[in-house]
Amino acid sequence: MNKQRLLKWMLIILPLAAVAVACLPNSVTVFFAETKETTYCSYLQLFPEGSFQVAGVLAALFASVSGGLCITYAFSKKEKLLGAICVLSALSMIIASVPNLLQTEPKVLPNVAVPSLMLIHMILASRMRRAKEKQERTL
Repeated sequence: MNKQRLLKWMLIILPLAAVAVACLPNSVTVFFAETKETTYCSYLQLFPEGSFQVAGVLAALFASVSGGLCITYAFSKKEKLLGAICVLSALSMIIASVPNLLQTEPKVLPNVAVPSLMLIHMILASRMRRAKEKQERTL
């Protein structure tokens, strides 16, 4: 399997893995400081134990759209899609990281797998984009 084909497969697999992790029933830990109680819920659950969490849903949505664009890119080979894939991956990574930065009580600790997978996805897409641009300039 050549390197380009492997990178395309990685571009498809990483956002799908992020969405799979987001769908897990224990992908977010909610800790209540007053009662010292810990509960687990899914990224896709808007109301985990009385707190409103839209960041996980948006991160999973952007990861899903990014995965769809990767599948489209794999079959159509349109280099302009790589820019959109980079932007959606960055948005998904940032939005998935926001709950850790802005939380007060109750403290919600999202799984770090989703932002990490989307960071790797963004890096791969940006490197592929740069390689394509460099290849076009040399022609």
